This record gives sequence, C-alpha cells and structure tokens, in this order.
Amino acid sequence: MDQAVKRVRPRRYFVDTSRGYVHVQDCGAGDRTVVFVTITSFGGGLLDDVLPLMAERGYRAIAIDMMGYGLSDKKSEPWSMEDFADNMQEVFALAGASPDAIVSGHFSSLIGLELAARSLPGLKGLVIDGAPLIGEDIQANYKPGDGPTPLDWDEEGTHAVAFWKRAYGLMKRLNPEAPLEAQPSNRVRQAYLAYQAVSSFEPGTFEAYATFDVRKRIKDIAIPVQCMCADTDWNLPHHPYYVENIPHAREVRFTGVHPMHELNKPERAIEYVEVIDGFVRTL
Repeated sequence: MDQAVKRVRPRRYFVDTSRGYVHVQDCGAGDRTVVFVTITSFGGGLLDDVLPLMAERGYRAIAIDMMGYGLSDKKSEPWSMEDFADNMQEVFALAGASPDAIVSGHFSSLIGLELAARSLPGLKGLVIDGAPLIGEDIQANYKPGDGPTPLDWDEEGTHAVAFWKRAYGLMKRLNPEAPLEAQPSNRVRQAYLAYQAVSSFEPGTFEAYATFDVRKRIKDIAIPVQCMCADTDWNLPHHPYYVENIPHAREVRFTGVHPMHELNKPERAIEYVEVIDGFVRTL
C-alpha cells in the first residue's frame, strides 16, 4: 500500500466566530501545535500534503482559511490588520488551539507579525514567508477607498475570464516555468477556485496594508522569527528588510521555486515541512 494512503487525513470543520464562519483543517494530536494561516490567495487547500507530514512528526497541525479566503466566509467590508488578528485569536480559542508556532505567508505574514507582537501566551515562534512591505510614501498618502477596485460583472461573463487571467498570472509569477495542462492537477484546480472566490467577494486587503505600521510593530516582537522566501517570489525584494530589522530573525531562502508554489509537485511538501519542523524544534 502506498505510504500516502496510510497518512491520517485532516479533519475539516468550521468555527463560528463573532464575525462569521472560519474554515479549519486539523491534523494530529501531538503535544505541540503549529498553526498555518492562509498563504497567498489560494487558500488552505494547498496544505493537504503538509498537515499529515507535520502530524507524523508529532505535531497537532492546523490550517486556517482567514476570513475572506478559501472556504471561510467572505467579507463585505475592508478589515484592518488588527481585525484579522482579533479574528484569528478567536479561532484559536474556539478550536481549542494554543499555538506553539504560527506559520504565515504573503499577506498573512503581516497578521502573523501582529499576533507575535501581542505576546500571545504559549507562542514561542513565528514563520513569515514572502512577507510584503508597502512603501512608506504610499502609506503616508493613503486615503480610504484607495487601492484596486473590484471587477465589474456583465452578462457575457468577461469578469470570469479576468478572474482566470489573474489567478493564472499569480501562478506564473510564483513559478514562471509552470506548465498549463489541458487537464490540470487537483491542486491547480483548488488554487483557481480559491482565487476566484477571493476575487468574487473579497473587498481587498489594501486598506489593511496601508494602515498597518509594520515597521513600528516588529519592534514589539520578542520571540524568534524565521523569515523565508524563494528566488521566484515577487516579494523577494522586501525579504531583506525583515531579516535585518526583526529581533531574533533567522533566514531561509529556497533556491528556485518555493516548494509550495509548484502546484504540480505536491511531493515537494516534504521540503517545506522539514524547514518548518527544524525551526520549531529549536524553540
């Protein structure tokens, strides 16, 4: 029997927060809990291969689709970074999870940084992966309503084509050599459906970016932070800032394409897990 068949499958459920339902995947029953927060706009579905591997290493591994993403409820208004962090803490409580470590990526890296700055009880470490950094000039001149505008819908469905072009554009930016097959893998399909859901309902995260003073907030972080990025990640230019300015920062840089960005190669999840596991064991 193939080893993958033997692996325990994550339990899936929703927690009823004060601001809507949040989707959770929960795997393993170890003494240490590692929480993965939505990475990029492709939702938590891409962590299907990660969670069982973490469970095998003795962790309780949890993946959370933050509000507006993946299978969680969609928002009808912009949220601040503090709103996202408040909601995440509510999810932790409702899921009975006190994370030893939080793993975040891209936009959710900023939520991870806010949570780390709050000195949550029991939180020993944070991973940020491909963290973005908005320009100080944009931040200083931001006005409510700035940022990308939602697509207009029409009877011909041109917005649906635009959703696809944006989703595939993201895939190509993360992995320039990614082939598009006539019958894509299930992971590619999951990524597209998750992005389509964000594009259809999500009012955007630009306001949260523009109103969050990450440069000030990272000074309040007192736990180890592992800063990760990959050669092909569009946020690579921002990576050095976090490595140089976060107290207790450690650095990991993947050569070439990030293991989690090769949607047609789920076997690369082991590379990602080994890096996460290696960091958490030092905490």
